Amino acid sequence: MKRFLALACAALALAITADAKRAAPTEVTTVTKDGIVYTAPHELMGCVQAKSGKSATPVWFKQIYVVKYDTDLEKDVQDCFITNLRFDGDILVITNESGGVFHLDPKTLTVKTVSGKDVIDRTAKKPK
Repeated sequence: MKRFLALACAALALAITADAKRAAPTEVTTVTKDGIVYTAPHELMGCVQAKSGKSATPVWFKQIYVVKYDTDLEKDVQDCFITNLRFDGDILVITNESGGVFHLDPKTLTVKTVSGKDVIDRTAKKPK
């Protein structure tokens, strides 16, 4: 009986894993500048958050781009996460999974789209 139960659990785990549409996104390395820590938490998709380095108190968060979802498709396959943060001088350079590149001025919170789209529209239907 124990053997049967173990095999059934293994088969169920394999079925659940096989049904997954995408792997979990990798954690984005935080960057620190002038005592502020910049992160791209996955629960705030398309956003950058700044925290005080000493107390980890949130200072601000800024939405860099938006993902519009197609309700007929699974949400996880439409997600587009930030993959990289780095500074180029005083500008925070943000890259996402679609290859989009954005520049954020942390002083003014102004975002410039360098490449890609600031609205990733997954609802756009393909022409027939």
